[in-house]
Amino acid sequence: MPRFFALIALSLLCTFGAQASDDKYCFNGYAYSEDGATLLYTEHHEQSRVNGLPIDWTVVYRSANADVMGIARGEVIARKQFDFSDNGTVPVYTLDIPKEGYREGIRHDDKGWRMIRRKSADAAVETESFKYKQPIAADSGFDPFVKQNFDALMAGETVKFDYVAAGRLGVIGLRASKVGNTTINGKPAVKFRAELDSLLRFVVDSLVMTYDPESKKILQYEGVSNLHRKEGDTFPVLIKYLDKAPEAAKGSNTPDGCMQEG
Repeated sequence: MPRFFALIALSLLCTFGAQASDDKYCFNGYAYSEDGATLLYTEHHEQSRVNGLPIDWTVVYRSANADVMGIARGEVIARKQFDFSDNGTVPVYTLDIPKEGYREGIRHDDKGWRMIRRKSADAAVETESFKYKQPIAADSGFDPFVKQNFDALMAGETVKFDYVAAGRLGVIGLRASKVGNTTINGKPAVKFRAELDSLLRFVVDSLVMTYDPESKKILQYEGVSNLHRKEGDTFPVLIKYLDKAPEAAKGSNTPDGCMQEG
């Protein structure tokens, strides 16, 4: 599975729910096997919001299936920290996967914007600068970008933009479009697809995101995970953003509300 789409996986898990106050907001994602049958890992998101938009944001990923993930149930797989204070669609962030010693992220200072990547604990940190030119998004800034263009997408327009893929130390061209309507839990929902803006889209897997058309909450993600199975490869997942933890998530040490992570 191509890693640059795996890198977008976490980027879609954002701004779920709540409309508004300047406070802390939390939500969980539950990542299943592609067929939706087996829970593999969980995600716990905590955001500090101003005017309904995330400013600081942490995500903790925990194993829910040791056989697949190679990490004991309830143990931390990865952590992610975002800072949206510089930009609403291109956050400064760091992703750490302790078991692999892997790190990636984006930095911004008086020297400009740059991506960082470290493939393993004993590897050197690689860097690559990039130019900020709209339309552009990176990682979890993808969700605010979709919301900014929601009306155009709903009207059937194709929205092209640059995506900063820190894990590839590169910027790639993507296109987003509406692919249809559906229902989730008996309520209307709309599906959008993100794919490469080139002929490679015919040979590279795309991503499908499902939103509530009224609240613009992301409800579901279908695509490649940016985490790895115990074999070391990426894999397709179906991630559901639920208000209530499924039975399979019990014992995964994933909090229901906002609390400190161990």
